[in-house]
Amino acid sequence: MALWRKPSIHESKYGHFERDRNTCNRADGAIVLNAAFQPPAIDTMLDAIDAMEVRPSDLAASGELIADAVACMVGAQAEDAAQPVVRWARKQPRSAPAQALVLAALSNVLEMDAMHVASSVHPGTVVVPAALAASISVNASGPDLARAVLRGTEAAI
Repeated sequence: MALWRKPSIHESKYGHFERDRNTCNRADGAIVLNAAFQPPAIDTMLDAIDAMEVRPSDLAASGELIADAVACMVGAQAEDAAQPVVRWARKQPRSAPAQALVLAALSNVLEMDAMHVASSVHPGTVVVPAALAASISVNASGPDLARAVLRGTEAAI
């Protein structure tokens, strides 16, 4: 499972889709030309993502993404742009949804470099806050958090 892809191409277990040529090369080897890419049903996609092999290098890459996102969250707390969400967070009861919202808002203040170009997604600002908040709520381990971030990133892109 790899976190980063070539620009303008979405690759997954299902193959890759080149947006500029509207071409889908499926994992089974079939090539569909000049046809709209039809992604698999969401439950099939999530089952496939859950079944993907996670290598030690994948966990290391996930750890780097998590560290980058957390550094942005921490650093953002001193920024003027983050003060409304910081004030709001102090008034809220602790819950996973509220924590995810606050962490996502904070990470968006400073996160500029961890972007998946083809999907226009900053996984660190979307996936990491949700995975971190959920992991905290269930006392998940670090490797479980890393796996959640890998799977969430694959689903997001």
